[in-house]
Amino acid sequence: MRNHTTPKIHELVSTAGKNPSVTPGASAQTATFLLNNVPTGKEGKFWYYAMSAVLKVVTTFDQAAMGGAVVNPDKLWKVLQSVQVQCPILGQLFSHANTRGATLGNIIQYFGYGFNATPLRAQIAAADGDTTVTLYYRIPFSYEFLRKPHETAPWGGFLEGGTLEVKLDVSTVFDGDSTGAVIKAPTNFRCWLEMIPSPEAVIHTPVHWREHQIPGSSTKAIVQDMGSPDGLQGIDQSRGVGLAALLYLTDATGIGLGGPDGYDNITGFDIPWRDQDRVDVPEALMSSFMAMIGHHRKGRPTSLTTGSDGMGFPYTLAATVNDLPDAQALVVPLVASGRDLETSKLQTVAGAKEINFSYTSTPSAVYRLLGCYFPVFDENFVKALASRIAPGSKGQLTAKTLNKQKGGVRGVGKLAYTRSKVVG
Repeated sequence: MRNHTTPKIHELVSTAGKNPSVTPGASAQTATFLLNNVPTGKEGKFWYYAMSAVLKVVTTFDQAAMGGAVVNPDKLWKVLQSVQVQCPILGQLFSHANTRGATLGNIIQYFGYGFNATPLRAQIAAADGDTTVTLYYRIPFSYEFLRKPHETAPWGGFLEGGTLEVKLDVSTVFDGDSTGAVIKAPTNFRCWLEMIPSPEAVIHTPVHWREHQIPGSSTKAIVQDMGSPDGLQGIDQSRGVGLAALLYLTDATGIGLGGPDGYDNITGFDIPWRDQDRVDVPEALMSSFMAMIGHHRKGRPTSLTTGSDGMGFPYTLAATVNDLPDAQALVVPLVASGRDLETSKLQTVAGAKEINFSYTSTPSAVYRLLGCYFPVFDENFVKALASRIAPGSKGQLTAKTLNKQKGGVRGVGKLAYTRSKVVG
């Protein structure tokens, strides 16, 4: 449950001011916000912890003179090519390779919101003309699907000196959705941090999203590098990572996820390292996911022309779902986290893991799997972080980052990924 109050807002300034403007072109254009003057040292009785960065994008969608096709708002997230958040102390919290605009807008931020639906603009009309498009991307440092979302929120001082870099995609990024459509200058950005106060000095639990690309033309998908820090600093790879989600990305129409095919093409699967035997009911995964995310999900409105429309996450807005493994599902939830997740229930994984599928037709395109992982800080790194957040302390901690218990089956053990309180 969320057990904190309205956050403090800290507005970020880019290298070109608070509201940088870029001109879309034939290549991606970049804007960089500086993680400077973040509330760092103890302010009065409190330390401030970053819950999320929110990025506002305002652009102009120009339909062709002869008119084009209607464009649903879930397709608009790909206006951003990618996002990266990095800082000297923690490394890359989000990298361009793992945080594409389409996955951030359609998937990652929904986990950050605890699967709540967010307001969406109306469809882009097919008629010739310009439409102002405003999008808000939530880049989560904390996750509302957790029992205690703030436990993954880093202290602001760990972010100091870093950058939040945004890549705007090419001006013709929507040409495949509506022939001749372009995004026009100017495209403006604004960004801020949401931060909560706490009277305790704590080291957060790190969370890492990783996109795995696997060669196609096979019924066997092998994820080679689960547990790799991929840019995060101070991670103890020997302890593996807690697996919160592993999502098979689809080729849902116009969304830009880049998956090899749709959910409807899968006829069966097995996941040996999760003790999951071969089954021929792939819809069972989506049924389970629906139960786990529960009442937070928003139902389908009646009109596809006004406001927040369509089926919505985890399907496209255009989908009229008559079967759970619908072609317009965004993901196949091979592993997924429900609301109020207890990190003690996470399975630890590391190294190469195999998943076997049966298909109606084996996809030849590259498979893309998106994983959400809870890694473990190295003990010496945690002590170094403790000396930064509480310089007067001796760097002692009241909780270990990882507490492993015996009795697991096929590597499935009871694990507790918890933040560490600094004392002394």
